[in-house]
Amino acid sequence: MVHISTATFFKALVYWRLLKFYLCVVVGCLGHYLPKGGAIYGSLRCWILVKMLEGTLPPCLANLSSLDYLDISDNQFTGKGASTALANLTLLRFISLSQNLFEVPSIFISFANHSHLKFLFSDQNKLVKEPTIQTWVPKFQLKVFRLWNCATKELHIEIPKFLYYQNDLSFIDLSDNNFEGNPFWLLENNTRMEAFLMKGNSFMGHFNIPSHLNPNMSIVDISENKIQGPIPANICSVFPHLARLNLSSNFLQGNIPPCLGSLKTMLMIDLSHNQLYGGIPEMSAQSDSL
Repeated sequence: MVHISTATFFKALVYWRLLKFYLCVVVGCLGHYLPKGGAIYGSLRCWILVKMLEGTLPPCLANLSSLDYLDISDNQFTGKGASTALANLTLLRFISLSQNLFEVPSIFISFANHSHLKFLFSDQNKLVKEPTIQTWVPKFQLKVFRLWNCATKELHIEIPKFLYYQNDLSFIDLSDNNFEGNPFWLLENNTRMEAFLMKGNSFMGHFNIPSHLNPNMSIVDISENKIQGPIPANICSVFPHLARLNLSSNFLQGNIPPCLGSLKTMLMIDLSHNQLYGGIPEMSAQSDSL
């Protein structure tokens, strides 16, 4: 049995991560020398987990056309508009661009032809305004999209336009971006939504829930917005398995729907800092978990 210190282990881990990154780049740069059917070229996956890399993505990354998983989060990569390196990786199912300096959502055009893409993470990048007219139509249908806490100096930014073409989302997080508009059409378009996270924006209008039953919905968080009007009286029949509901810090008015107290799946409700009146539902008032 070989014993190594914790410090040695983590140092080795860092070197291994660096090695994997450079292997990706080297194999990508030399990819045209390797047979496409070869074991390395055909099956290579890449996890780029090292920190403090910066600049634009290396063009030779485009040679890794067999990649289906790519994580380049937590670096200082930059990019405006389409990236040739990313656009060529059309077999990607998962990509994380989070914690970089990419301009979003403009860089998403790089994935226009990625029909296999299901998971797209792009938290903590630079948020910029899109053109008034959508210039591309995605071939992908995402399952999970996460775009929270992006920095911006611009005003009156709306949520990314490519989302109008999505109808299979189960998880979406657009929190803390100061987006404007009204996001509830996403609930109507995506009938199997499970988590709808919209905290910390400037969304306005009424809290409109979909016209169809969605038994999958578990978490709704639209706190810290400017949503007005009543809580829909039929919220429990449309979302019968809600576990967490956060509507705090809005301008909601009217009665609290009594049905919220009878949802057996409910773990947390926060309706504070609104203009609601009436009693708290009986089960909610008696439950230690709410």
